[in-house]
Amino acid sequence: MTSFVDLLEPLSGSMSLAQADVGDDRWWRFLGRLHPLTVHFPIGLAITAAVVELINIIRRKREASQFAITATGIAAVTAIFAAFFGWLNADFEGASQDTTLFLHRWLGIIGAGGLLLVFMTGLVGRTGVRITAFNGYRWGLIICAVVVGIGSHFGGEMAYGEGYLTKVLFPVKAPAPEDGADVAPPDSSAADAADAADAKKVSFEQHVLPIFEARCVECHGADKDKADLRLDSYAAIFSGEKEWWTVLPGDPDHSLLVERIEFPEGHVDQMPPEGDRLTAAEIATIRAWITEDVVGVDSGVGAEVLPVKDVAAGTTDAAKAEADREAVAIAGAVDALRGRGVLVMRIAQDSEEWEINGSLVSPKFTDEDLSLMNGLQRVLVWANFTRTDLTDAGLVGLDGYDRLRSLRLSQTSIGDGGVDALLKLEGLEVLNLYASSITDAGILRLAELPNLRRLYCADSAVTPEGVVAAMAVRDGLEIIGSATPPVSKEPDASPSEGDE
Repeated sequence: MTSFVDLLEPLSGSMSLAQADVGDDRWWRFLGRLHPLTVHFPIGLAITAAVVELINIIRRKREASQFAITATGIAAVTAIFAAFFGWLNADFEGASQDTTLFLHRWLGIIGAGGLLLVFMTGLVGRTGVRITAFNGYRWGLIICAVVVGIGSHFGGEMAYGEGYLTKVLFPVKAPAPEDGADVAPPDSSAADAADAADAKKVSFEQHVLPIFEARCVECHGADKDKADLRLDSYAAIFSGEKEWWTVLPGDPDHSLLVERIEFPEGHVDQMPPEGDRLTAAEIATIRAWITEDVVGVDSGVGAEVLPVKDVAAGTTDAAKAEADREAVAIAGAVDALRGRGVLVMRIAQDSEEWEINGSLVSPKFTDEDLSLMNGLQRVLVWANFTRTDLTDAGLVGLDGYDRLRSLRLSQTSIGDGGVDALLKLEGLEVLNLYASSITDAGILRLAELPNLRRLYCADSAVTPEGVVAAMAVRDGLEIIGSATPPVSKEPDASPSEGDE
């Protein structure tokens, strides 16, 4: 049975168009950036109102505080605006679509809706006569304040890094060296420590990443990336343009990362800027990793493996190197697309599959922009190019995206000339050509796609007869056009004179 979402799919292009017609996205981005200004006001009001009513509960006061009710109403209205602005800000500023954002976003929305409901309940029960409404208001307000407080905590982690509060009380320490490992004594020089580190194979995952997590990721991680630098994963370190990498594979002496962590105490650019400095042993470990174990990848077109010393041979190492190259390529594509304003994210928190939405980009997404997707060939499953300037000739840029299952090309100039390129996407299950230039001949050929389950072609040149002919090509194919196909009728027993 066709789902409600599926029925709405051909309308999505029209809805997106209505959003875009109000002008370019500068004003939407401006509203999004009002989120930090508006979000703190309802948090303070809600918590203050809850504290007032909690005191009244303790004092057994049998009527609601007028201040608390008023503060709750103001908090509800401003929280709704803050939630709306926050959603815009996350979308337009390319916030990391991770669990922290998910919790911050939805706890904020739940808190805003809850405050509105609590405020209305408080108006009914403020005198204490309607005891159910009165109690619902008081305890509901306290619950909403807790929800808002937790949601604001996750917002703080997005701004200041994971564990912003807890790390002060429970600092994360770098792992102790393994038994038998050669570790430089505290008073040894960096050169001596480097010699000690050379005696042992250095692994990024086992030795370097724990140092970064303990000393660097609070400011340079997924939730907070100061100076656009992330050190929370191998792929993040080598994402973006090669000329901006802070780690130069095989060359620690000219790597900006090493330069910053080796600056003397008190230097304006020392890293980390506060707290204890990295030890000589930790610096030596990072140097040894850069010198020996780094496999850098050029994130541009035609990825290239940089020279590496002593990379162990074998299937396991080869597979790991390939996985690293793919991760870096994906990170480079994501950065390039987000720089163009394209929404790109995983389809789920724990999924390795990705989706992109170029329908709201200004200026419009074009054939040339398809090259920005390079690196996503093996992970891209959903793509939305509604209302873009893609052309039939430009669709050759989709060659190689074999895992693409859903493709939206509604309200574009795509027509029969792009069918050859679309037929190469044999994994397609849903294809939206609503209000495009496709004709009967085009959908008749597209019906041959082996996995295609649903094709939208309403408001195009496709006729009801063309829909019937295409659906007859293969069982299980659903084609949604502008009109219901005509019902076939049994021929008359004898032809009329006009039929002869």
